[in-house]
This record gives sequence, C-alpha cells and structure tokens, in this order.
Amino acid sequence: MTTQTEFHNFLTQSLNSLNQGLWQNIDFNQIVADKNQSVVIEYLKLLVQRFEGVVDQNDLLALGVNKLSIKQESQQDKLWQSYQNVSIMQAKVVNAVEAISEGDFTLAIEKKHQDDVLNGALAKVNENLRMTVAQADVIAQGDYSGEVQPRSDKDSLGKSLYSMTQSLRDASNICNAIAEGDTSNKVQVKGKSDQLAVAINQIVDTIDDTARQADTIANGDYNEEVRPRGKKDVLGNALFLMIESLREASDICNAIAAGDTRTKVKVKGRGDQLAAAINQIVDNIDETARQANIIAQGDYSAEIQPRSDKDELGKALFLMTEGLREAGEVCNAIADGDYRVEIKPRGDKDAFRKSLLLMTNNLKNVTQQNEQENWLKTGQAELANEMRGELSVEELTDRIITYVAKYTGANVGVFYLADDARALTLSASYAYQRRKNLSDKILAG
Repeated sequence: MTTQTEFHNFLTQSLNSLNQGLWQNIDFNQIVADKNQSVVIEYLKLLVQRFEGVVDQNDLLALGVNKLSIKQESQQDKLWQSYQNVSIMQAKVVNAVEAISEGDFTLAIEKKHQDDVLNGALAKVNENLRMTVAQADVIAQGDYSGEVQPRSDKDSLGKSLYSMTQSLRDASNICNAIAEGDTSNKVQVKGKSDQLAVAINQIVDTIDDTARQADTIANGDYNEEVRPRGKKDVLGNALFLMIESLREASDICNAIAAGDTRTKVKVKGRGDQLAAAINQIVDNIDETARQANIIAQGDYSAEIQPRSDKDELGKALFLMTEGLREAGEVCNAIADGDYRVEIKPRGDKDAFRKSLLLMTNNLKNVTQQNEQENWLKTGQAELANEMRGELSVEELTDRIITYVAKYTGANVGVFYLADDARALTLSASYAYQRRKNLSDKILAG
C-alpha cells in the first residue's frame, strides 16, 4: 500500500507534469491506492483527459476545423463555453471571408473588442475591397477621371487599379483624338500582352493608311491598290468598292473624251449618282451626235431643245440648227429669185450670216442691174420695131410716145419737137387732154 507521503509526492509530481504539459509522463500504475486515494486518482485521470481534450480542440482549431470536440462537463463549463464562443466567432469570420471571396462586400463586420485584431483587419479588407469595387464601377462606366491612389507600396490591387486607370485614360484620350481626326499620337504599349494599346495603335495605322489612300483618290489617282484587311473590314471594303467604281467611271470618261460612247458605267444601286450622271452624259452625247449627223446630212428640220438653261451644248446646237434652217430658207428664196428675205447677223463674229447677207445683196444688185439692162434693151428693140416703115413725123412721134408711155407705165405722155430756134412744138401725146388756155408751143428761154 502506498503511504501518505508517497502519495503526496506522486500528486506533487503529477500536478507539476500537468503544469508543464507533460501529463503523458504521469504513471498511475506506480500507486497502490487505498479507497480515498483511489478517488483522488480518478479525478486526476479526469483532469488529464480534460487537458487532452483541450489539446485536441486546439489542434482542430489550428487546422481550421470549426468543430467542438471538447466535452461539456456541466452547464457552467466555462472552458467549453469559451470554445463555443471561439467557434461562433470563427464561423462568422468564415462567413465573412466566403462572402468577400464571392464578391459580396455588403456584410457588416464588427469588432468585439478594441483589441479584436482579426475582425478589425477583416473589416478593413472588406471596406478597401468595397471602395475598389466602387472605383472599378466608375471605370466600367467609362469615367477614367477618378484619381485612384494605392494605399501603400504593398497595395498590389491599388497599384493595378491605378495603372489600369492610367492606361484606360491614355487610351481614351487617344481615341478622342482619333474621333476628331487626329492620328498623330499613339498609346504607349505597356508590355507584350497590352492588347488594348496594340489594337488602338493598329486602328491609328489603319486610319493613317486609309487617309493616305483617300488623299491619293482625292487627287484623281485611282491606280492605288486598296485591299480590305478581312471580311469584316467595313471601311476597307467600302474604300475598295469606291476606288473600283471611280476607276471604272474614269475609264468610261476617258473613252467618252476619246469620242467612244459605246460603254456605260454599271449602276451599283439607286443612290449611285455618279454612274447615273455619267450614263446620262453618254445618252446626251449619243443624242447630240445623232442630231449632228442629221444636220450634217443637210436635214435641219429636227427640233432640238436644250435640256435646261445650263445646257450650253444643247443651246449651241439649237442655235446652230436654227441658223442653218434660216440659211436654208434664205438660200431657197434666193434660188427662187427672191432677194427680199431679211438677214441679220447675230454678232460681230457671225461670219456666216455676214457672208450670206453680202451674197444676197450682191445677187440682188446684180439682178436689179441685169433687169434694168434687159428692160432697156427690150424697150429699145421694141421701140425700134415701132419706128420701122415709112412714117410721117406725126405718126412716128405718136408711135414713140404711145409705146414709151405704156412701156414705162406712165399715165400721161407728151412728145415735143424742137425747131432751129429751140422752140418746142407738141407733136404727139398719150392720154393727154389739151387745154384751151395752154399753147402747144413752148418758146426758148
């Protein structure tokens, strides 16, 4: 049987081992306890089990397992109650961390004590992430004016957000400049994976190349080879189709300039005004050529009407046809011996009408002169015929005055003979009635 002294020493050593955390060194087999000592030994064993339960519970907590493994020994078990509080707090922290990991920053995290470092840090993390989300929302809406400042040198998220905002602001400024037609600047490429900067700079290069091609086209050079960069290159495709249309239109215009109107421009759609206008020019030239051919064949009967007040070619052809028709009428009248037609030159340089007027006047003068000469010759011959035969002076003068009066269309005619004294004596008359108070003799002087 173990003496009281030995039992007392055993208890002292056991409690010391418990204090040092070395309860596994307690050897309960070395004691041969009596009834009272056995009761103490049982309580000591329960105390060792309690310590082991505390260690197991702490190990679970250290492993992140939120589970109460320690037994509740009584309703007032403060040790168990404290572990339950720790478990509840750990569950709240886990819930908060899970919410934050899922992007939910609305959870309210409160410090339980002024020295509650864990909840304080977690609340700060939550608030920082909430502010970061608010800044990211502003950026996502296209507002890059906000000043995002990292909270420290180690604020990787803040630094990233700051760099992202700066990059987006630079890209936005370049895009605004591009929208205003300024392609003199590019976005600084931050690295090999800076896809936004590379894409914007590619846009700048594309616009510059397109502008260069457009300048070439604007200067009338349609030999530029424009190739779309892909099936979805709307601008490239449009420029390609435009230069193809302009090249085709240019070829047709060159043919028209060379007098070839056999080909027309293919109309691309209802709004293809250039093709429609060129084709209208072709139709107008063909119609003008047809009319000119008719005129060239001497047919001036065609009615040529200008298409508008600004149709200079139509007006000129109309005036030319009108002039030629007028000249034809004049020539027809002249051919019929009618020189009374009136010709008025339309200007100082109207050589044709001036020549026609001069020709008409000359023909008229020549004709009049010929008519006068023929009239005189005919009259002389007929008068000579009237004067033939053995006639007395009275008969001769009667025939002469009668013929001359009729030939000249005179209403009255008289014929006087002069004697040596130069006195005139009425010898014959035509439709002349002698008057009683008028003598038939007129003295000289």
